[in-house]
Amino acid sequence: GQDLSLKFYGGGNYYYSKGSQVLNSGEEIVLDFGDGGIGYFIGYGIKVNMKNNLVFNSGIEVAQRNNGKDNWGFLKNPHRYHYLSISPSIGYNFFETIGLHFGLQADYLLHKQKVSYLNFIKKESAFSNYDAGVTIGIDYKISKIEIFGSYYYGLPYVVNLKGGQVENHDFSETTKSRMFKFGVGYLIN
Repeated sequence: GQDLSLKFYGGGNYYYSKGSQVLNSGEEIVLDFGDGGIGYFIGYGIKVNMKNNLVFNSGIEVAQRNNGKDNWGFLKNPHRYHYLSISPSIGYNFFETIGLHFGLQADYLLHKQKVSYLNFIKKESAFSNYDAGVTIGIDYKISKIEIFGSYYYGLPYVVNLKGGQVENHDFSETTKSRMFKFGVGYLIN
Protein backbone atom coordinates (compact mmCIF):
# COMPACT_ATOMS: atom_id res chain seq x y z
CA GLY A 1 0.00 0.00 0.00
CA GLN A 2 0.83 3.66 0.07
CA ASP A 3 2.20 5.46 3.10
CA LEU A 4 2.20 9.28 3.17
CA SER A 5 4.50 11.28 5.47
CA LEU A 6 5.04 15.00 5.86
CA LYS A 7 8.68 15.99 6.02
CA PHE A 8 10.49 18.97 7.55
CA TYR A 9 14.12 19.15 6.50
CA GLY A 10 17.18 21.34 6.41
CA GLY A 11 20.90 21.25 5.96
CA GLY A 12 23.92 22.66 4.20
CA ASN A 13 24.91 23.02 0.58
CA TYR A 14 28.10 23.54 -1.35
CA TYR A 15 27.33 25.60 -4.47
CA TYR A 16 29.67 26.36 -7.36
CA SER A 17 29.45 27.42 -10.99
CA LYS A 18 30.96 26.17 -14.20
CA GLY A 19 31.10 28.28 -17.31
CA SER A 20 33.18 29.86 -20.03
CA GLN A 21 34.13 33.28 -21.33
CA VAL A 22 34.88 34.11 -24.94
CA LEU A 23 37.02 37.20 -25.48
CA ASN A 24 36.75 39.32 -28.62
CA SER A 25 39.85 37.59 -29.98
CA GLY A 26 37.85 34.35 -30.03
CA GLU A 27 39.93 32.88 -27.20
CA GLU A 28 37.78 30.77 -24.89
CA ILE A 29 38.54 30.56 -21.19
CA VAL A 30 36.92 27.80 -19.15
CA LEU A 31 35.70 29.17 -15.84
CA ASP A 32 35.63 26.80 -12.92
CA PHE A 33 34.65 28.86 -9.90
CA GLY A 34 36.31 26.29 -7.68
CA ASP A 35 36.08 28.44 -4.57
CA GLY A 36 32.39 27.70 -4.39
CA GLY A 37 30.65 28.43 -1.15
CA ILE A 38 28.77 26.95 1.75
CA GLY A 39 25.12 27.85 2.28
CA TYR A 40 22.01 26.38 3.83
CA PHE A 41 18.45 25.31 3.05
CA ILE A 42 15.24 24.62 4.96
CA GLY A 43 12.09 23.04 3.57
CA TYR A 44 8.83 21.21 3.90
CA GLY A 45 7.50 18.39 1.75
CA ILE A 46 5.89 15.00 1.40
CA LYS A 47 7.20 11.48 1.07
CA VAL A 48 4.95 8.75 -0.35
CA ASN A 49 6.05 5.12 -0.04
CA MET A 50 4.37 3.28 -2.93
CA LYS A 51 4.27 -0.32 -4.12
CA ASN A 52 7.40 -2.30 -5.00
CA ASN A 53 9.71 -0.14 -2.84
CA LEU A 54 9.11 2.94 -5.02
CA VAL A 55 9.07 6.34 -3.29
CA PHE A 56 7.82 9.76 -4.42
CA ASN A 57 9.30 12.86 -2.73
CA SER A 58 8.38 16.46 -3.29
CA GLY A 59 9.32 19.56 -1.37
CA ILE A 60 9.48 23.31 -1.35
CA GLU A 61 12.50 24.99 0.20
CA VAL A 62 14.27 28.27 0.70
CA ALA A 63 18.04 28.20 0.24
CA GLN A 64 21.01 30.49 0.51
CA ARG A 65 23.76 29.72 -1.98
CA ASN A 66 27.21 31.25 -1.92
CA ASN A 67 29.75 31.24 -4.69
CA GLY A 68 32.80 32.95 -3.23
CA LYS A 69 35.28 33.07 -0.40
CA ASP A 70 33.53 35.47 1.98
CA ASN A 71 30.63 33.18 2.69
CA TRP A 72 30.14 32.99 6.45
CA GLY A 73 27.05 34.50 8.03
CA PHE A 74 27.45 38.23 8.55
CA LEU A 75 30.25 38.72 5.99
CA LYS A 76 29.26 40.54 2.83
CA ASN A 77 29.52 38.09 -0.03
CA PRO A 78 29.08 39.54 -3.54
CA HIS A 79 28.03 36.11 -4.79
CA ARG A 80 25.25 35.27 -2.30
CA TYR A 81 21.87 34.24 -3.71
CA HIS A 82 18.56 33.24 -2.09
CA TYR A 83 16.29 30.81 -3.95
CA LEU A 84 12.83 29.28 -3.63
CA SER A 85 12.98 25.71 -4.96
CA ILE A 86 10.55 22.92 -5.81
CA SER A 87 12.04 19.45 -6.13
CA PRO A 88 9.98 16.37 -7.06
CA SER A 89 11.79 13.03 -7.26
CA ILE A 90 11.16 9.33 -7.64
CA GLY A 91 13.22 6.78 -5.79
CA TYR A 92 13.74 3.19 -4.86
CA ASN A 93 14.21 1.90 -1.29
CA PHE A 94 16.82 -0.79 -0.79
CA PHE A 95 16.11 -2.75 2.34
CA GLU A 96 13.87 -0.44 4.41
CA THR A 97 16.43 2.13 5.40
CA ILE A 98 18.43 3.13 2.29
CA GLY A 99 16.99 4.85 -0.76
CA LEU A 100 18.28 6.16 -4.06
CA HIS A 101 16.37 8.94 -5.83
CA PHE A 102 16.40 10.86 -9.12
CA GLY A 103 14.49 14.05 -9.73
CA LEU A 104 14.09 17.55 -11.02
CA GLN A 105 14.54 20.88 -9.30
CA ALA A 106 13.12 24.26 -10.34
CA ASP A 107 14.48 27.41 -8.72
CA TYR A 108 13.30 31.01 -8.52
CA LEU A 109 15.83 33.66 -7.48
CA LEU A 110 14.42 35.64 -4.55
CA HIS A 111 17.40 37.90 -3.74
CA LYS A 112 20.95 38.57 -4.88
CA GLN A 113 23.64 40.89 -3.58
CA LYS A 114 23.89 44.22 -5.42
CA VAL A 115 27.35 43.32 -6.72
CA SER A 116 25.59 40.78 -8.95
CA TYR A 117 24.09 43.57 -11.05
CA LEU A 118 25.37 44.05 -14.57
CA ASN A 119 24.20 47.67 -14.47
CA PHE A 120 23.95 49.17 -10.97
CA ILE A 121 21.80 52.16 -11.95
CA LYS A 122 19.21 50.18 -13.90
CA LYS A 123 19.59 47.19 -11.54
CA GLU A 124 19.94 45.05 -14.65
CA SER A 125 21.03 41.64 -13.45
CA ALA A 126 23.73 39.48 -14.95
CA PHE A 127 22.07 36.54 -13.21
CA SER A 128 18.92 34.77 -14.42
CA ASN A 129 15.90 34.74 -12.09
CA TYR A 130 15.30 31.05 -12.91
CA ASP A 131 17.30 27.86 -12.77
CA ALA A 132 16.36 24.21 -13.27
CA GLY A 133 18.21 20.95 -13.22
CA VAL A 134 18.34 17.28 -12.40
CA THR A 135 19.19 15.72 -9.05
CA ILE A 136 20.48 12.39 -7.83
CA GLY A 137 20.73 11.45 -4.19
CA ILE A 138 20.76 8.89 -1.44
CA ASP A 139 19.00 8.79 1.92
CA TYR A 140 19.22 6.75 5.08
CA LYS A 141 16.20 6.42 7.37
CA ILE A 142 16.32 5.70 11.11
CA SER A 143 12.82 5.64 12.63
CA LYS A 144 11.40 9.11 11.79
CA ILE A 145 14.78 10.69 11.01
CA GLU A 146 16.12 10.79 7.46
CA ILE A 147 19.73 11.68 6.61
CA PHE A 148 20.32 12.52 2.95
CA GLY A 149 22.75 13.81 0.38
CA SER A 150 22.26 14.84 -3.24
CA TYR A 151 23.93 16.41 -6.27
CA TYR A 152 22.27 19.09 -8.43
CA TYR A 153 23.26 19.60 -12.07
CA GLY A 154 21.86 22.85 -13.51
CA LEU A 155 20.79 22.73 -17.15
CA PRO A 156 20.17 26.31 -18.34
CA TYR A 157 22.68 29.13 -18.16
CA VAL A 158 22.23 31.17 -14.97
CA VAL A 159 24.57 33.77 -16.46
CA ASN A 160 24.25 34.30 -20.21
CA LEU A 161 25.97 37.57 -21.10
CA LYS A 162 26.43 38.62 -24.67
CA GLY A 163 28.34 41.78 -25.44
CA GLY A 164 29.74 42.34 -21.97
CA GLN A 165 32.78 44.52 -21.52
CA VAL A 166 35.63 44.40 -18.99
CA GLU A 167 38.62 46.75 -19.23
CA ASN A 168 37.63 47.70 -22.80
CA HIS A 169 37.53 44.07 -23.96
CA ASP A 170 34.32 42.63 -25.36
CA PHE A 171 33.38 39.25 -24.03
CA SER A 172 30.50 36.85 -23.56
CA GLU A 173 30.04 34.59 -20.57
CA THR A 174 27.91 31.52 -19.92
CA THR A 175 27.63 29.82 -16.53
CA LYS A 176 25.68 26.85 -15.12
CA SER A 177 24.96 25.84 -11.52
CA ARG A 178 26.28 22.82 -9.64
CA MET A 179 25.54 21.93 -6.01
CA PHE A 180 26.00 19.27 -3.33
CA LYS A 181 23.41 19.13 -0.54
CA PHE A 182 23.51 17.32 2.79
CA GLY A 183 20.73 17.39 5.33
CA VAL A 184 18.45 15.86 7.91
CA GLY A 185 14.68 15.48 7.75
CA TYR A 186 11.99 14.62 10.26
CA LEU A 187 9.03 12.53 9.04
CA ILE A 188 5.52 12.93 10.45
CA ASN A 189 3.00 10.20 9.55
